[in-house]
Amino acid sequence: LVGSEMCIRDRIRDALPYRMGMKWGLKLGERIIVPPKYRKILPPVGVYCAFEESACRWGVMALDGKVMVEACYQKVDIENNGTVHLTIIPGKVKTVKL
Repeated sequence: LVGSEMCIRDRIRDALPYRMGMKWGLKLGERIIVPPKYRKILPPVGVYCAFEESACRWGVMALDGKVMVEACYQKVDIENNGTVHLTIIPGKVKTVKL
């Protein structure tokens, strides 16, 4: 069971943002992982990606669609090790380890 969970986690890293109409979601091949409901989704970094819920309101989600950081930041920078830098206002950044 642990091996199959690892395999699923490795495959989900290949998820890509896709657009339907004016909204964005995440797809793995032809399978929809996150339905198109966001204003923008950036390409994944590791197992996380940044999403824009509304204008200038960014958050972070895991590639399975679970919201890890609510969308209330002006900018989000994700590092490969799971560290996230959240810009509250220009010059004020909060750092979170996911």
